[in-house]
Amino acid sequence: MSTRPVHMIYFVATPARVSFRRTGGDVSRHLHTIWVAIETLVHNMEVRPGDLHLGWSKPQKAEEWADTRDFAAKAAMTSVLDGVDQYLKVLGRVPRLTDPSLAETLKGTARTPLGARLTIFSRFAALVAHYGCAVSTEKLAAIELLAAWRNQFVHGDYRHSLSKQTRRTLEGAGAYFKSAQGGAEIGAALARFDDRKGPTLADLVTLITSCQLAIGAVDEHLLHTQSPGDLALDMVEFALRQDPDPSALLERLFFKGGHRSAGAVLALLHAFGVAKTQGYTGSAPAMTRSAFDGVVGMGRNEASALFGIGRP
Repeated sequence: MSTRPVHMIYFVATPARVSFRRTGGDVSRHLHTIWVAIETLVHNMEVRPGDLHLGWSKPQKAEEWADTRDFAAKAAMTSVLDGVDQYLKVLGRVPRLTDPSLAETLKGTARTPLGARLTIFSRFAALVAHYGCAVSTEKLAAIELLAAWRNQFVHGDYRHSLSKQTRRTLEGAGAYFKSAQGGAEIGAALARFDDRKGPTLADLVTLITSCQLAIGAVDEHLLHTQSPGDLALDMVEFALRQDPDPSALLERLFFKGGHRSAGAVLALLHAFGVAKTQGYTGSAPAMTRSAFDGVVGMGRNEASALFGIGRP
C-alpha cells in the first residue's frame, strides 16, 4: 500500500536577509569580477559597451589603475554596510519578529546619551547582544573593522577608530581567521588599517565574509524564536504591508479561500525567497503543507480582519 509523501514547508530566511543578499550578499563575487576585469584590461584592448556615451580613455599609469582598484574597494565596502543597515531596517518591519524595545535601534533612529545616532555597527551589535545570538566576538570585531575602515578610506572620517576591546580581539584572532577563513591574515589587515592604507582584495573578502556569516547566524536565530505557524502569518503580513496596494494583493491571495488561497500564499513566499519546500536539508522551522493550509487557507474577509487591511 503506497502512502502519499508529506510535503514540508521550510522558513529559511527573513525578508531582511533576502534584502541583505540583494545588496551585500554577493559583494565578494562582484568585487572579484571587477578586479579580474581591471587586471584583464591592463593587458588587453578594451571592449566598450554600446551605451558608453561619455568620453573615456584607458588608464596609462600605475597610479590610475590603483585609483580604479580603490574605487572598486570603496564601492564594495559601502555596499555591504548599506546591506547591513537595510537588514536591520527591514527586520524591524516584519511584524512580531523582534522585540519592540529594539524598534528605534533597527530603524536607525536610536541615539546615544550624547544625542548622536547609533552607527550601523552599534545597531547590529545591540541586536546580537539582545538575543545572545551565536555570533563570535571575532566576527563582530571584523564587522567593526570594516565599518571603521569604510569611514576612513571612503569618507576620510577618522573620528571613530576601533574600540580597545575590538583591537585586542583582532590582535589575538590570527589563528581563528586562518582556520575559519582559509588562511585569512587579519593581523596584516589591521596593520594596513592602522597605516591608513586601503584594504587588499583578501582583506575585503575576510571582512565581508565575516559580515555575511554574522547576518546568517542572527537570521537563523530569529527564525527559531517563532513557531512555523506564526512565521507564516508574519511573512504574509509583511508581504501585504510592503506592497504598493495591500488591499488588491489581499484580494488576489485570498479570493478563493482554503487550499487554493494557501497555494497562492506559498507561491508568494517562494517568490520572496523566505520559504522553500521539499528537498531542503538545512536547519529551519518547518511545517507540513496541511498545517500551512490550516493557518493561511482563509477567505478575504477573515484575512482582512486578521491583518487589519481593508478590502477595496
